[in-house]
Amino acid sequence: MSTDPNDKTLRNQNYAVEVAKYEVGNTESLTEKWIHSRTKELGIPISAESIKLLIEAAADSVLKTIRTERTKQGIVAGQILASLYLMDRFELEEPSLNKAIFIAKEYAKKAKYGDGSKMPAESKIKDYWKEYMPVAYFWAALEINRVYSFVPDQSDCFSDKGFSQFLQVAAGIYDFGIKFIPKRAKPKKPIIDAEKCWILDRNIEPLHLISDIKPDKLIKKLKKYKAPQTIM
Repeated sequence: MSTDPNDKTLRNQNYAVEVAKYEVGNTESLTEKWIHSRTKELGIPISAESIKLLIEAAADSVLKTIRTERTKQGIVAGQILASLYLMDRFELEEPSLNKAIFIAKEYAKKAKYGDGSKMPAESKIKDYWKEYMPVAYFWAALEINRVYSFVPDQSDCFSDKGFSQFLQVAAGIYDFGIKFIPKRAKPKKPIIDAEKCWILDRNIEPLHLISDIKPDKLIKKLKKYKAPQTIM
């Protein structure tokens, strides 16, 4: 999820590297010579395809930088979808993609990422949404959890303690996204294209937010919103 959702090769290379590091518990450079020698020595069954991915992958430090940048972009897409979802759940006036993008822009003016870097410029926000729309509901679930905690410790969203709940909330947001059509949208189509999205297991039961606690920060920022000429 923290690599480009549209770059299958990069995702597979990243996955292969992480699996290899986990299996051997070694932080050495994954050179071709090291891969062959260590997999034989430890008896680890790594397929020819995985070895090829490991050999062709960028250095681990480069992959880490890529993951960091992609994570930042995913966060922005998640903020946009989470804002739309909350507008709808709390029956705020006329939820729209333009309003959600406006909220992301407002946050970007002052907010910073966890590493202290600045949020993206306005021109990048729409690009991030388009690129990460296929997985935005995963990122939105994390954003929702920051305010309406379904998993008390955010890190547990990816552990046995909270992964099931995380997937259920993500499924609920996905269900919203593929059905919700903004009132003034042209053309009339849902904000999320189901055909482009990563598919969740059908056995995952969607979980929707039910709360009496209004999103006050969101409501406050929306008061500054002025509709553009073209409604998205």
